[in-house]
Amino acid sequence: MKSPFALSLCLVLAACDGGEVPAEPTGGSNRPASPAAQDPAVPNPDELDAKALYMSLCAMCHGETGDGKGMVPLDRPARSFLSGGFSFGNTPTAVARTIASGIGGTPMPGFAESLTEAQQLALAEYVIAFGPEQNELLPGETEMQVGERPLVVRGTLPPIADGRPLLPRGLMVGCLDGLSWEYEAQPVRLLGVRQGDFVNRADWGERGGAALEPLGRLVYTMAWEEARSDWAWTPALGTGSPGPGIPGRAGGAPEMPLTAQLKATEIVDGVAFVEYSLLDSSGQEIALIRESGQAFSIGNWAGFQLVFEIEPVRAEGLLLRRTLQEVGKGHELARFTKTGQEWVVTQRADGSAEVLAAPPAFLLADAAPGVVEETHLFGLPWIETSEATLMEDLP
Repeated sequence: MKSPFALSLCLVLAACDGGEVPAEPTGGSNRPASPAAQDPAVPNPDELDAKALYMSLCAMCHGETGDGKGMVPLDRPARSFLSGGFSFGNTPTAVARTIASGIGGTPMPGFAESLTEAQQLALAEYVIAFGPEQNELLPGETEMQVGERPLVVRGTLPPIADGRPLLPRGLMVGCLDGLSWEYEAQPVRLLGVRQGDFVNRADWGERGGAALEPLGRLVYTMAWEEARSDWAWTPALGTGSPGPGIPGRAGGAPEMPLTAQLKATEIVDGVAFVEYSLLDSSGQEIALIRESGQAFSIGNWAGFQLVFEIEPVRAEGLLLRRTLQEVGKGHELARFTKTGQEWVVTQRADGSAEVLAAPPAFLLADAAPGVVEETHLFGLPWIETSEATLMEDLP
């Protein structure tokens, strides 16, 4: 198997400091391939010399001492292992698992077929040893709470609801307003919204490799489909056409689903952003998205609002929109237009109502960036006067 070992292992062990997650380069880079990335020899499967493995596969990027000062030029400094702390768990088991499976959305492939399990574990232990001594953690020391700035962590996420899968690549975003956002990281899609405490990093414990433990109360769960795509594109119906804003409406040409590939997370001025590329079925990039979320309320209705900053990459008269498959699956109670958006009210399983203002389709033709918003309100019964009250309360 031909694998870009040195460059890839520079990415596999990228660590998380409990706050923002560094940007991760994605495929298709134009930078020249390093000598170490040009088909190194596959290690002998019986070779368990961890130092030799590290010097052969990792040192050119991360440095001989693990300080991140290797000889290979990268578009951002390689991660130093001297401070410890890894994105998917600090134990040898957790780090070895990452070496085996790779990191989706980056050039880092999995090495399950290139390194034996014993080699993966030996290499993981060697890399961890660069950092400070890991003392036994006491109860409560693994709990992370949002303080003066948002927090972003990555790791395995347990099933968010019965019948849902465990997700090896998960992302938790804790915000200053008390909400936390639970994402699948590959592909990027929002799983649910929580309120209250943030997360327990169970993967930092002695056994390692365990799933994160979200601590907040689950207040909203997105509908789940294994192959669900949150974004799609369709040819514009004409210059300036707003396109369909709510699923199920007339939309002309069939929609083509897009895949959201994680690029990075970022914290700016107290706001946490999840940044991803939207790729078509051929892998071509359509647009860049910076997604953020916040608590939102109108009158007696409470919920949340997602904000999408869109930077077109292709400008060919395409309409980009959120698909929101869950809309229309419940019994529709009302539909009205206000503030330039169409609001749809559906009945939830518990008998309460959900009010959604989905963003209108975004025209990519002018290659100009833009911002669209998606608002979810829920928790109250829908009565005869609800629509009039909402219309009055909306700005």
